[in-house]
Amino acid sequence: MKYYLISAILFSLCYAICAGPMQVLDLEPVKECVKSGMMCDTCTSSAMCVKVGNAFKKVNQMTCPDGTTCLGGTCTKEVNPPCDYANIDFPCQYTGAYPHPGDWSKYIYCVPNGDGTFNAVTIDCEPGTGYNAQTTYCSRNLTTISPNVFPITRCLEPSQNPLVHPDNPSIYYICSQIQGWDKLYPMQFTCPSGGAFKDGECIITLSDETNRK
Repeated sequence: MKYYLISAILFSLCYAICAGPMQVLDLEPVKECVKSGMMCDTCTSSAMCVKVGNAFKKVNQMTCPDGTTCLGGTCTKEVNPPCDYANIDFPCQYTGAYPHPGDWSKYIYCVPNGDGTFNAVTIDCEPGTGYNAQTTYCSRNLTTISPNVFPITRCLEPSQNPLVHPDNPSIYYICSQIQGWDKLYPMQFTCPSGGAFKDGECIITLSDETNRK
């Protein structure tokens, strides 16, 4: 796992530096039935899954109305992270790894350009695994994650105060609008030097060795 992660990061960093800015764009595969009930076939369609014998079959496939996307088997106008965030450039603010706001199977690494700006590089986890913000590795089992639980809590209203990531206190985010888009997006930040975000501020605890310098 660690070898794969290090190799993926090194390859992605090299690609980002050589190729210049890149967009965070995700392909949308058609999903398969794994249990009975309503499911999202794609971001713009839903289907009913029925078990026939030992296999599942899709029936009553429907297209969502304009202006809506499929979330949990239902068409909605609300923020839908897996669909709404798929084609948005991740707005890097600081160097480091961040959870993809709408896809457990990916994470973002922000690479400095040397001029105060950053490249957002998407890194895929190994098949069947998801990014864990607590360990900063792809150590989650995707089969145990509910389709209605996301790497970052959905932004349903603008933030009055920054919110801390529940799995990694060094990451905090603000639900804000992005220019040209009418929905809210979680802008992610990190506290420097491994600090923890608490009560509206980054708290940095220096080691004894640092204090002696």
